[in-house]
Amino acid sequence: MKKTQILSVILSVTLLAVGAFAQSPPASSGGGSSGGTGTIVVPADKMPTALAFLGSKAALRAFARESARSANLNINSAGMQGTWGTGSSWDSPKSQEQILSIINAWRFTFTMENPADSVQATTEIKNSDWETLFSAESWRTPQLVSGSSYRLPELYFHLTLADIIPFKVDRSVQWGQIKYLNDDGRTITTVDLVVRNGKVYFRSDLAGKGILVLHNNDGRTFLYNLRNGGVQVPVASVQYMGSSSWIENMPWFNNPSTINQQVWSWNGVGQNPTFDVNMDSSAWVSFRTYSNEGAEAIGFQVRPQGGTNWTFYPVVLPAKYVPIQLTPGTSFIIPVWNPDEFKEPEPYIPENGTPVGFFDGKG
Repeated sequence: MKKTQILSVILSVTLLAVGAFAQSPPASSGGGSSGGTGTIVVPADKMPTALAFLGSKAALRAFARESARSANLNINSAGMQGTWGTGSSWDSPKSQEQILSIINAWRFTFTMENPADSVQATTEIKNSDWETLFSAESWRTPQLVSGSSYRLPELYFHLTLADIIPFKVDRSVQWGQIKYLNDDGRTITTVDLVVRNGKVYFRSDLAGKGILVLHNNDGRTFLYNLRNGGVQVPVASVQYMGSSSWIENMPWFNNPSTINQQVWSWNGVGQNPTFDVNMDSSAWVSFRTYSNEGAEAIGFQVRPQGGTNWTFYPVVLPAKYVPIQLTPGTSFIIPVWNPDEFKEPEPYIPENGTPVGFFDGKG
């Protein structure tokens, strides 16, 4: 039986931009975190007056690079067991050149059962909480050096800003949203943001695109206009000034002596009105209803509010008005028509035969 040969592969990395998590976060190269850029610590009763790093994706990219506290590399392949990786961390902001210099200095050897398989290398730059800020991946196939020794060709990584960039606010913040605006400043849609332990997980593609809304645990709301440099803006106070309201096809009257009402129709089809009449005392009221197409109501159905029965009062030709004695309180009066001259529209029946809005009581 032929034994499987374990082959070593030397990794030499040249990076254009980079970062990655290996099997576990690397040990810190120094003391505890200083907090550094990206951490906004405010009292519970005070929120930041501006979040300028959310004013554009370019500004957010600068914030993310400043927030970098570790870089990592992962190696995996179908031709190897598990994953291999390395990484470094630091306590205070480093320049981009310094970060890439750390990454470019990495060299290590890993083993493969089958070096004919391609190797996937993933890099990430992360913040102090091991959350990804930039990432990229590259694929290469090991090249034979001699015997069982292989070398992985030079890797190039094009790192892009992560889809989600976290930033810290006061722990009193419970939830957040982005109101995505159109060019006229109107809300197109509202996007909910994850908020956990005083940290907002922000969608990077929404930087500079709307209004950030943060709500804290005492009911207060804080707004940041991301289209104006992320400055805090006040919650608008709008005074409700009342309304003019009516119920469609239900005109109402107080103590009328005559009701002479025209209704609109098209080819004899229209909406039949319901007259809502209030009387302070018993009195006779004359009723007439006609359509714009010349149809005349042939009578009226009358029911007092709280009653159950309708009483019909016909129009006695040649008169056009019907005198009806109404009792104190509210009465409902409905015109009755010759269906050949006036009728209400038929309901819309879709192809499945069920009227719109129909509920059969099931489910």
